[in-house]
Amino acid sequence: MSRRGFTLIELLVVIAIIAILAAILFPVFAKAREKARQSSCLSNVKQMGLAFMQYAQDYDETLPTDWVTLPPGVAWTDRYTWRAMISPYIKNTQIFTCPSDSAAYTGALAGLCQNGEGNIPGSYGDNTFHYAGGVPDPPGTTYCRLGQIAMPAQLITCGDSTGGGHQISFQANTLNTVRADAGSMRHNEGCNYGFADGHAKWLKPSSVEDTAAVCNWAISGRGDQ
Repeated sequence: MSRRGFTLIELLVVIAIIAILAAILFPVFAKAREKARQSSCLSNVKQMGLAFMQYAQDYDETLPTDWVTLPPGVAWTDRYTWRAMISPYIKNTQIFTCPSDSAAYTGALAGLCQNGEGNIPGSYGDNTFHYAGGVPDPPGTTYCRLGQIAMPAQLITCGDSTGGGHQISFQANTLNTVRADAGSMRHNEGCNYGFADGHAKWLKPSSVEDTAAVCNWAISGRGDQ
């Protein structure tokens, strides 16, 4: 009785089927993995948003500012940031590192209001989107009081940033601006944002409103005042 093995054609067909299945499934697995990282990042941003609120309760309803300069100079080595200011309410500086980003917030000064903290890379930035003076006015450029915020549920306070910085990418005071930096697309063509009422959610760049009528970057809730 003779035994018949696979022919070369049959083997090639099997290999082709496996290759087709791999091509179909690998992107699905990668997207599922990124979805899990997105959820972990959203939890980080949620914790930061709540820390903003706790900080405000302890400091006369005033949110943290983007950075503070310690004497004697204005160099980055003489600054600490909002991250250090809210760290006592988080107590775990790993929160400032997104699982989809390589910028880890580590070092001897991590979480401390001391000279040089501003130089430590991290995954998240505060809302300093429209940085030039005048409207629309983001909360991160000054010590913003809760009473100045027209619509807390629509005002971004923090979110995914780019390049290991501690600020959401600067843009000129031009309405209808859409973020185009890498941080804005970190998670499945969008990123996570925290809001002034403490909630957090994932948004595509095109879903963040920046108009005269509704501006998620401005404490007034509008871009024209």
